[in-house]
Amino acid sequence: MDSRRGWVAILALTLLVSACDRKHAEQSPATSNQTPGASDAAGTPASPLRRSPFGPEDLASGARFWSALANLGTPASARVLALTDGDLVVSLSLDASDPSFERLSELAGSLGFAPQNGAAAGVRTFKRSLKPGAKPAFSAQLHDALSERFKAAQAVRIALEGSRRAGALLSAAPPDQPQTWMGGRLAYTGHPLDVALPSPGGRAEYFLPIILDREQVPLGLKAGEVGYVRGGRLFLRDDGYLASAEGPLAPNLAPAAPETERVKIDEDGVVTAYAQGSEPRKLGRMSLARLDRPRGNGVLFASAQPAGSFLAPGEGGAPRLRTGHLEYPALDVEGQARALGEAMAAQRMLSALEAALLEPNDTPRTVSTPSTAPATRAESLAIAADLPLGESHLRALGIKVEATPGRTTLTLGAAEKDRQALVQALSKVLEGLRRKMQIAQQNYDNAFRLRDEQGALNPYRRKLVQIGEAGEILEAEDPNPFIKKLMPEHPDAGPDQNVVFPNINRKVERADYDRARTEHQLIHEVLNRLDPNTIYPLAPLMQLDPDPARR
Repeated sequence: MDSRRGWVAILALTLLVSACDRKHAEQSPATSNQTPGASDAAGTPASPLRRSPFGPEDLASGARFWSALANLGTPASARVLALTDGDLVVSLSLDASDPSFERLSELAGSLGFAPQNGAAAGVRTFKRSLKPGAKPAFSAQLHDALSERFKAAQAVRIALEGSRRAGALLSAAPPDQPQTWMGGRLAYTGHPLDVALPSPGGRAEYFLPIILDREQVPLGLKAGEVGYVRGGRLFLRDDGYLASAEGPLAPNLAPAAPETERVKIDEDGVVTAYAQGSEPRKLGRMSLARLDRPRGNGVLFASAQPAGSFLAPGEGGAPRLRTGHLEYPALDVEGQARALGEAMAAQRMLSALEAALLEPNDTPRTVSTPSTAPATRAESLAIAADLPLGESHLRALGIKVEATPGRTTLTLGAAEKDRQALVQALSKVLEGLRRKMQIAQQNYDNAFRLRDEQGALNPYRRKLVQIGEAGEILEAEDPNPFIKKLMPEHPDAGPDQNVVFPNINRKVERADYDRARTEHQLIHEVLNRLDPNTIYPLAPLMQLDPDPARR
């Protein structure tokens, strides 16, 4: 029953997230351009014109679901008995009422386990005999299967991360192959430069043409050629052209004047610029292209359709624009939750099998995954990797650590309280590593930030994460000087014609992030084995600048 309640909680959560998103979109005003409290006498909404094409709202969709799901526990359902009587007999018991039972049974069969009769009600037992000397090969087989399930869980997380990008569509097909793209869900933002396209019938057929700023090798497109996007967070470039992150809209609208303060995009694609003391000025009309199975990576698309076959929004069957909205990928949250739960259940079963094989074989032993018994009773736990960040943190938390090149050994102890102390310490280390990744991402994102929130020239200063003497997680600022570059034409150049940039090297931040993420994955795996009844969050991927030249 606990297992069923766990699945009911997961599915209820996913349905609630979807319902909230639908309700949010349904509550949007009928006229998408009207942002409360941000309009002039002509009804034109005000907007930050020269903004980043990426924003914090882009993180809402998948992140909310993942963080909530990570705090749910899926009950363990596997128990392992290791016996010695000539051959090594491994007995695996599965709860037949568990939602993952069928998949776990298939996995057990693929590992050579045969179902047994005479088990207790609601429990299915599987056994496999290992000849002397076959244990290493079986351990390697378990390791490979565990890696596959870890990758499956990672794939779900990546899909959730993909759902955070406005204007992105999800597909499993390679980017160089034509494919049918399904439209996403529309979320109301109220920002007049946010543009989305409805998808009648569920298919994404219409796209905004753009002129590419840079070469897109996977799609075979060169800089200056026409590509296509689904909309997203548009902005005014420094040259006055309305653009997406990938390039200006095509055919090019007229550029806005430098004194432009407000821009309005109506549902028919007409773009109007407003400046104080001047008459409204029409910059032109946006265009749409109808594409049949375009190639693409989910964000940028390519098609053999002639570049001149464009339509105006609302004409020739083309949909009208939905300004003040963003489109997010249509993600099957129920299916993703189910896939994630099955992958995690398989990880626990395989971890329990591995734990049983670690026990001495001269006497019968039992190892089980419920919280009433630890995953292993060894006095030490070895990790075949260097953990420079985690090692220093564990020592500060009072954990005995022995480090040799390529190997880190943790003292576990035989008592339950010792195991719990190690679990708590490793959890604290995970927290510190996640904070290091967050700060590295924050530094990376602000590498070119010259002004503070009030608009004054005040470069962002690099942040650091440090571990205190008692293992506490501390934050500090990097005292190294800012970086000066001679750029006399830059609008923020000082009297000496230098521009002062943050004291940040993006390559260093990427290396710091990758180092912390690697250790996070290793310690995450250790915690999964020591504390299988708790779900610990996985390490996210770093969000890189879409411009490869700036990474």
